[in-house]
Amino acid sequence: MRKDLLAVLVIVSIVLAFSKTSCSPLTKANIITSSTNGEYVLSAGYLSVGRNKTPFIAFVPPDRDHMYAVRINTIFITYLFNCKIFGKYLYAVGTVYIPSSLSYDILLVKMTLSGDVIWAKTFGGDKFDAGTDLVLLPNGNIILVGNTYSFSRLGDADVILILMDGNGKPIKAKVLGTMAYDDTVRKIKRMKDGNYILLGETWSYNVSLSDAFLVKIDNSLNVLWSYSYGGSSFEEAADLIEFESGELWVVGVSRSFIMGGNDGFILRLGKYGNIISVVGIGWKGDDGFLSIAKGKNSIYVVGYTSIRESAGDPLVLVLSKNGSISQVYIFAHEGFDTFYTVNVNSGHITMVGKISLKNDTLIVVDTKELANITSIDLYTQIHDVTKIEFLKVKNYENSIAKGSWIGRIQPLNITSNIQLATHTIQVTIDVSRVPKKVLAVYKGEYIKRVSFWEQLREVLEANVPIVILSIPFVIFLVIIIALKVKKILSKLLEQQILDQSQVYLRDDHRIFQIPFF
Repeated sequence: MRKDLLAVLVIVSIVLAFSKTSCSPLTKANIITSSTNGEYVLSAGYLSVGRNKTPFIAFVPPDRDHMYAVRINTIFITYLFNCKIFGKYLYAVGTVYIPSSLSYDILLVKMTLSGDVIWAKTFGGDKFDAGTDLVLLPNGNIILVGNTYSFSRLGDADVILILMDGNGKPIKAKVLGTMAYDDTVRKIKRMKDGNYILLGETWSYNVSLSDAFLVKIDNSLNVLWSYSYGGSSFEEAADLIEFESGELWVVGVSRSFIMGGNDGFILRLGKYGNIISVVGIGWKGDDGFLSIAKGKNSIYVVGYTSIRESAGDPLVLVLSKNGSISQVYIFAHEGFDTFYTVNVNSGHITMVGKISLKNDTLIVVDTKELANITSIDLYTQIHDVTKIEFLKVKNYENSIAKGSWIGRIQPLNITSNIQLATHTIQVTIDVSRVPKKVLAVYKGEYIKRVSFWEQLREVLEANVPIVILSIPFVIFLVIIIALKVKKILSKLLEQQILDQSQVYLRDDHRIFQIPFF
């Protein structure tokens, strides 16, 4: 996340003149995130028209017949990182450049599903601030979460929480962070007890390696608890589910496992934050888990995988409620593709993501049984996807590894009553209707071929501690064998010398054979 923020700072420092051309046709759509509440499908990103980049959101109604692409027009540089639908309204959150303060503020736009802007407001300070997610409270208030440099004590990123009413008027705001390096938030989720959990990462223990970061708050922004979890390298929490017992399953991305590159992780936590277990799943390249959902009898995890090495594919895991993996599926396609979210509603599974070629295409999979998938829905104005394979992975057992992580109570510095600068800005939108394309999938199985040497390497990597501990014994054994061989060779050499030193008498001639030294 820290690198992502720095990259955004570099990008947004270049002033771009936005084109006012129509939203159709699109030169290129770049999807940053997608989500679903079980009914509507949502997406956010930016459109590239020549050198210009314009933010957009898109939503697909429950009938899935078409997609509405909504182009957000402002006179300032704008990036959107998320969007949500609550009731009859759509909310888009991100960051926008404010010329008067030469800074980037959190942007929140509220609009109707028919495309009318209700209001657009900014919140921030004198540096870089960005919103990443929001929730609507039962009383109509909003909690918006994001990352701030403006109100950080040390100048690194901290988490900002803003409680506002339904009209976007701030009620209170807080900043949460540690005294060392970046702390960032990716998502906020409502729990069964009416409180909320923030998911993200903290760099509080190492500037180059982060831990998964979880903070529980109430609807008044009071911190109830905060924990960090991690192994020997990088971790970031992306999503979680809660069971009736209070147990939490957290998914995300980690570099602490042996498979190579990034791997997806499933972290099981007890009611009070204690680690029950953690496993990583991955292959040689980059893999990650971005969303998790609970069904009646199974748990579904989605993300991306490098199992085919030549490309990144959308990944689906099916787990039993004891945590064991029962099925693994991929949607094979060239390019880097991913699922961003999975939702289970009344036994109906919805997965949303993107497929990337020259253009990012929004993909939606609706099904009651994964094994019965025969097609997927595509939403784009540039149709360059012609073939997708839906493959069941057969030999994934060697790609699962248990982790040994540390869970810590994370001390936080909390700054209350911060002075937010709030502005109302003018926003116009262009709406275009994009038809759905149904693409049949080719079904099959994927069996990863592994050579003997790759298997040997994986065994050695999986048993690094055993290999290290056995090195002294192996050295001792080699020395013993070498001494034995030396002794045997010495005896053979002595016998050869005796044989060559014999005096032979033949036909009255004395022949002395002198050994060669």
